[in-house]
Amino acid sequence: MEVRPILLLLGLMLLGCASDVADTGPADQETTSSTVAAASSTTTVPVTVPSTATSSSTTVATSTTLPATTTTIAEPTCVTLMDFSESNEAWRAVNDGVMGGRSEGGPSFADGSMMFAGEINTNGGGFSSVRALLAPGTLAGTTAIRVVGVPDDRTYRLILSDAADGRDRRVSHQADLVFESTDETSGEVATVSLDSLETSVFGQLVFTEPFEPDLAAEIGIQIADGIDGPFMLTVSRIERCGPG
Repeated sequence: MEVRPILLLLGLMLLGCASDVADTGPADQETTSSTVAAASSTTTVPVTVPSTATSSSTTVATSTTLPATTTTIAEPTCVTLMDFSESNEAWRAVNDGVMGGRSEGGPSFADGSMMFAGEINTNGGGFSSVRALLAPGTLAGTTAIRVVGVPDDRTYRLILSDAADGRDRRVSHQADLVFESTDETSGEVATVSLDSLETSVFGQLVFTEPFEPDLAAEIGIQIADGIDGPFMLTVSRIERCGPG
């Protein structure tokens, strides 16, 4: 056998193998790509996850209504200190004549009342009053005085004196009588708290110790409003008030 034909035959065979490889390469690559693509393709499967109900804690405010607490302040008890069912000799007049004045006035009694009447003259002094002595301890525990009566349009004052140690006997404790409320049987009512009393000597304010009810020695009513002319206050009774 000759060598040349054999080499030619081997060359043809190699060329055919190369051609087969070349022909099948793209197809194989496409198949491989498809396989890879298929492998990488993800199929999404719907998964139903049971919902977890979160219990929302709701705080319910409970309103507790407590019974209203009512603080009751006891009303003071008032009792008659003086009435005028008959002539009361304890009452006397004290006018500005003690200072050289010219006013006139005093008490009179009729129909169960005391009439304090007269005329004020401001030319010297300018006051008139009626007063009565009190037995020791008469106003013990008293916090207020009530005067029940019928006033005119003048201004009157309650006056009180005590026997406190060292007290100047000229000192009096005073407050205006303001007639406001109505007593259905006797007229109008003026209430004076003993805490509101002003201290004076002959109408001039002075500084001294407060009035001591337990040592009260005298009670009275006075007019000194600086107006000339007649006046009249009808008093049906005087009361003292204190804790019930």
